Amino acid sequence: MIKFARKSSRIAINILLLIFVIPALFGTFPYIFNDLKKGNNLLYGLLVFLIFLIIIGKYNKHIKGFYFNNRKEIFLGIIFVTLLYQILLVLSLSGTTGWDPITLINRAMNRPIGVPDYFSYNPNTIGVMMIEKGLYYLFFKPDLVNFVRILNLINIILLDGSCYLLYRVAKRLYDYKVSMIVSCLLWGLIVISPYVAIFYSDLLAFAVSSALIYLFSLKSSWYRNLIISFVSAGGYFIKPSIVIVIIAYVIVVVIKAFSSIQFKPFYKLLVIVIPMILIICSGNALIKSQIDSSKSYDSWHFMAMGMAGVGGYYGPDVEANQRIKSPEKRKIYNINLIKSRLKSYGINGYSKFLIQKQVNNTSDATFGWRNDGGGDQFLIPFGKGNRIYNKIRYIFTSHNSQRDWNGFVIIPQLVWVITLVGLLATVVVNDYRMLWMKLTIIGFMLFLLLYEGGRSRYVIQYLPYIVIASSVGLRKLFFSNSQKNNLNNGY
Repeated sequence: MIKFARKSSRIAINILLLIFVIPALFGTFPYIFNDLKKGNNLLYGLLVFLIFLIIIGKYNKHIKGFYFNNRKEIFLGIIFVTLLYQILLVLSLSGTTGWDPITLINRAMNRPIGVPDYFSYNPNTIGVMMIEKGLYYLFFKPDLVNFVRILNLINIILLDGSCYLLYRVAKRLYDYKVSMIVSCLLWGLIVISPYVAIFYSDLLAFAVSSALIYLFSLKSSWYRNLIISFVSAGGYFIKPSIVIVIIAYVIVVVIKAFSSIQFKPFYKLLVIVIPMILIICSGNALIKSQIDSSKSYDSWHFMAMGMAGVGGYYGPDVEANQRIKSPEKRKIYNINLIKSRLKSYGINGYSKFLIQKQVNNTSDATFGWRNDGGGDQFLIPFGKGNRIYNKIRYIFTSHNSQRDWNGFVIIPQLVWVITLVGLLATVVVNDYRMLWMKLTIIGFMLFLLLYEGGRSRYVIQYLPYIVIASSVGLRKLFFSNSQKNNLNNGY
């Protein structure tokens, strides 16, 4: 009976993973076809050259020998060039935005903001603003231009440090090949993206997720669990959905406990859950005392908004909620709105909507800048730039950015396809750590389906789990040797 329950739970998790990932994978193909159509001879030549390098590197003994004899120098060279590129992105792209990040920065600097009650409506952004305020005073109150650049340079440290942490975890838990796959996927998907020039909750949540993966990889103990509790609670005030990681962990601990008839792990689990809940409740109470909480959007609002348009931000819903002053009346309004939209969709209509929303949530490998960069909302760089700066700005922020890019976004798009294939391959890997990662990924995807989503930028917060899991799947799929047998360390 116990063996059947354990097997059934793993099958159920794998089925759910397939249900979520397959639409994401198929949703990438239109992007690829469109990018190839936009490509030029330089792009096609680059793709052929990359394929040639991969084939030669795999089968030519001399090249393989040169790589293995000099891989440390090659690795350091790539890191150095990437770091220079990131700094160039920060210097050329740093500026204001037409969305939330500049509001948080202005408030952190005690400057006026466009919507005075912004934090009453969006208390979930206060955590990031407080981090920025602390940094503002730490760096002796710089002006706006210098402060934004300082924040973005910190972005580089957070992003690259997190990637290195994930590389070390993958190498220690699995092997060198998995760690290199992790590095390549992260480099192609996020390290070279323009998000390094936007200090916001996305990369902060990416760093928190990377830290949690590292902490959970350590040997289980009460003080490790206590640190996890504090990091998770802190992560909640950056992205509330980060608690999905802990929920997934609790589910896996329960599965393992009932499978082995050992309930001792529950005591250590309490060391994570209880302090985290206390910190979150205390923090929320403190935040409510500083804002007009009667104006805060409730979860029903985000659920209703997630059912309109493409499943993302929907202006009419926001305006309607702002007009209704009573929290109770606003709650009733949003619940009725959800019921009305469900009724208008019907079962078939809502199923189709969810499939399309999952594609919207997960299929764009640029995590939104492909679409957002072509307007005046994504980034508005400071001042006039030199020739190099202006070229970078034209690529990432102008109305003609996609035309000028000439389809080169196909590089991250192809990396994303490989990542999703690797994720599908994890159905044959069913140790408890992988179950935790799968449940975390499923939880995040389900959250974005039910609430405000509609764009792939939200994937950044749980990208570390996707990349680690995918790398293990790719290792299993393309290399014959199995990974190390210490997969259950930390559990």
